[in-house]
Amino acid sequence: MSELATPPLFAALAGARNVLIAGAGGGFDVYAGLPLAVALWDAGVRVHLANLSFAQLELIDLDGWFAQDVAAVTPDTKGPEEYFPERVLADWLAAHGLPSTVYAFPRTGVRPLRRAYRRLVEHLDVDAIVLVDGGTDILMRGDEAGLGTPVEDMTSLGAVAGLEVPTRLVSCLGFGIDAYHGVNHVQVLENLAALDREGAYLGALSIPGRSREAVLYRDAVARAQAATPLRPSIVNGQIAAATRGEVGDVQFTRRTSGSALFVNPLMAIYFTVDLAALARRSLYLDRLEDTVGARQVSLRIDEFRYDVSSRKPRAFPH
Repeated sequence: MSELATPPLFAALAGARNVLIAGAGGGFDVYAGLPLAVALWDAGVRVHLANLSFAQLELIDLDGWFAQDVAAVTPDTKGPEEYFPERVLADWLAAHGLPSTVYAFPRTGVRPLRRAYRRLVEHLDVDAIVLVDGGTDILMRGDEAGLGTPVEDMTSLGAVAGLEVPTRLVSCLGFGIDAYHGVNHVQVLENLAALDREGAYLGALSIPGRSREAVLYRDAVARAQAATPLRPSIVNGQIAAATRGEVGDVQFTRRTSGSALFVNPLMAIYFTVDLAALARRSLYLDRLEDTVGARQVSLRIDEFRYDVSSRKPRAFPH
């Protein structure tokens, strides 16, 4: 039974020896897992970081690949120069005396990504996986008014759902950010409530703005923004601003100059659910099971959406 004094997220990870925190949606998603990783490192837990990558991983030398579809990125990894979030993160980790290998998966379908995860899990002896989503669109089951950007999230969810690992969780950071991609956040709350009824919702956990975890996270995000000025993370930039106590239309990149942002404290809260339960609730994840490429995943989702009747979106009433 859960207790108020112990966050269910940490209760679920209690006893885990090797935790893999992996960015589910590509890009800079792994950065959203840093506050959790720092807290676990400080507690003496062995933590490994991974990410579904948007970088041109094919430019990495052969000796930089741990296994098929798994690159082991370190500060010394040779690869793309203008956009390589995993190497920027590895360099930042090394500068702070933290484990500095970030494993990177190329964009594929569910089948090869699951194979890659399985090899990494076996190699690292992982007994807990936390898929981290920057935003909350990984919580969409398929019949919502908008799914956000589901291709990478659902590929990651499908891949890890097929693994035999004792603890598998999904944690979302950045509530509200996906409104830009058509997500109705009342429906996010409806989905969380449904998972709660199944006993699969592990609650919400705020990152204190003055905590070591928040300070290091903001530093890592700032380092990433400086390293990729043309493509900074819009998601993590807003989350970082939220942890500073900022609110409203906080602009930090020309990429959002035509949009009105709404940075707020809800963006600095982890919403965590049981991964297996989330996968079971999906209305179309089974259609992605045998996919090999990302384009194939996208087409299968489009086909599903063509036939499904969407739930009517509602505005938050308060």
